[in-house]
Amino acid sequence: MGELATRQTTAPGPAREANALAHEMGGALHAMIEDIRMAYNVEPSEALTKALEYLKPNELQAWRYDNGFAPTGSWWELEKLAHANPAAFEAQWERMRQAARDDLQSGHLAARIVEGTPGLNSPQERAQFLMLREALMVDWQPKAGVEQMLIDNIAQAQTLYQRCILQLATLEGNETKRQRAEYDKDGYWQPPRVTDFEAMQQEAEMADRFNRLVVRNLRHLCDLRRYVPTVTIQAAGQVNIAQQQINLSPGPPEEP
Repeated sequence: MGELATRQTTAPGPAREANALAHEMGGALHAMIEDIRMAYNVEPSEALTKALEYLKPNELQAWRYDNGFAPTGSWWELEKLAHANPAAFEAQWERMRQAARDDLQSGHLAARIVEGTPGLNSPQERAQFLMLREALMVDWQPKAGVEQMLIDNIAQAQTLYQRCILQLATLEGNETKRQRAEYDKDGYWQPPRVTDFEAMQQEAEMADRFNRLVVRNLRHLCDLRRYVPTVTIQAAGQVNIAQQQINLSPGPPEEP
């Protein structure tokens, strides 16, 4: 067990990241050992032996690992890949880093967060979110990571706001249909039912909350653009501003 606790990965990048990966993957291995110990009612040493056997890929897995078809689903799968083929693990981790970078920069990461449960969203909803985000990007032209983050926050809050408004309109439409049907039957309008009214009120409150999130993030973005630090130069021969060198020299002496 001590060897597992101190084992390091050979992942690329700084040692700090390799240590973090080793911690996560080692935690997955320890969890597997504990699951085996509980399931089979065996001693920790025997559970460790079984877990190490599980780390050995079968022929199909070994072929997939050797040909670049690496898993991405869990820390345990990465641990298994690192145990079977360290070089494939390094390549897979680098691919995952690049995919995460692409997701962040393209907006797909922000889109998936507001879509909720995988499989319940649609390509059209994804496209709508990305077009909203693109419109904000064109208007604001974010110059730094924090501005990009605020753009994503605004797009997410606006999407949730629109979803609440749609739900509110649906509830109101259903209530209107019910009232019209009862009017045709009884000859007079019925007031909204308490449960329906409460549902509409809740959706209206949620819509207002997300709208305030949009406004708040817009205010933060404006504040970032407004508060530009003041540069004061008293005496200098050369100053670097925006990656450009500007030479400062005293002007000609004044005429007496």
